[in-house]
Amino acid sequence: MTAKTIGAVLRRPIYSVSAVVIAIVLGLLYYFLTLYTAPWSDYVHMVGLPLAASSYTMGFIIAGLAGVNISMIICRKRMTGSFGFRRAGGSSAAGSCIGALGAVCSTCSAGWIAVFPLAAATALLPLYGIELKMLAIPMLVASLYWTSRNVAIACKM
Repeated sequence: MTAKTIGAVLRRPIYSVSAVVIAIVLGLLYYFLTLYTAPWSDYVHMVGLPLAASSYTMGFIIAGLAGVNISMIICRKRMTGSFGFRRAGGSSAAGSCIGALGAVCSTCSAGWIAVFPLAAATALLPLYGIELKMLAIPMLVASLYWTSRNVAIACKM
């Protein structure tokens, strides 16, 4: 039911394009906020290649999941006139914010530190904040599940 609903929504060009555009914008935002203060070579030197690569991979997975999720919410709004979600909205916002704050090094996420002081505390975690990204992905998957169920019921897909 969930995969069919997501597929049905993303088959419509407006929603697939919006999901791709949102994912690209969020991915670029993450990329530039992370590398704003440190070039890639310094970043890899500070944290190591495996940690840097996994951080970027998870960042782009989070951006993709958030793009699909927001596209599903837009579909629900356009078809019914209301957002109509309780659990999915909070989970989506929390997963996106946690994923953004979970940069691998606190120096590289200086743009987020100014907005959210919590991001500075990621330097104290054993994997330098990648734990937050590992938490954000299941939160966004759960949000996508709840949103797709909501769209399937409300929009009769």
